[in-house]
Amino acid sequence: MIRNLRSKLGSLAAIVGGTALLVGLAIVIGQVAVAQADDTKKPPTPSTPKTAPSLAGKVVFVDIEDAINGYKKTKELKDKLQKEYSDKKKEYEEAVKKIAEDADELQLLSAQSKEYKAKQRDLRLRALTNEMDKKIVEEGTDEGLGSLYKEVYGTIRTTLATMAQAEGWAAVLVVNRKDLQASGEKGVTAAIAARTAIWFDPATDVTDRLLEKLNQ
Repeated sequence: MIRNLRSKLGSLAAIVGGTALLVGLAIVIGQVAVAQADDTKKPPTPSTPKTAPSLAGKVVFVDIEDAINGYKKTKELKDKLQKEYSDKKKEYEEAVKKIAEDADELQLLSAQSKEYKAKQRDLRLRALTNEMDKKIVEEGTDEGLGSLYKEVYGTIRTTLATMAQAEGWAAVLVVNRKDLQASGEKGVTAAIAARTAIWFDPATDVTDRLLEKLNQ
């Protein structure tokens, strides 16, 4: 009888002990869940933005061709100049056509008549004047493009000077980032000689930064 009682007491203790263990585990699990829930409520830690390395005291590079062509004002001025040239060219072509038509009509007249000689002089004068006008327009367009590039270059130079002073650059050099496009011995050797740098650290290329500043 005593043996049976001990056996029952042992079983009861095991049950009680197991229950206590389960209760303990439940409490621990509950605490972990609460901690995780609290973590999800916390705002994410902001990441520190990466900053570009300082170029203070360094020589930087600009692809001047890309800078000129990428500048919005270059395109605006060039389009305006090309339109003016196109309009003048159209006027010239129309004048040439009219002179040709009048020349055909001239052949219907007698070469000995005063009217023929007068119209012939007029046609020659108009043709000469038209050619002179064409030359003036072409030279004017070339001069206009030259003035345009001078103006754009001046703006780029001033902007780069301001950026260099603000960031402490030692110097700004012109570079060509593109592969050689020349052909033939003279063309290739001349293109190579015109290159100011064979290699440079891409981190020192400020062309895109310049364009961002220019096109604001």
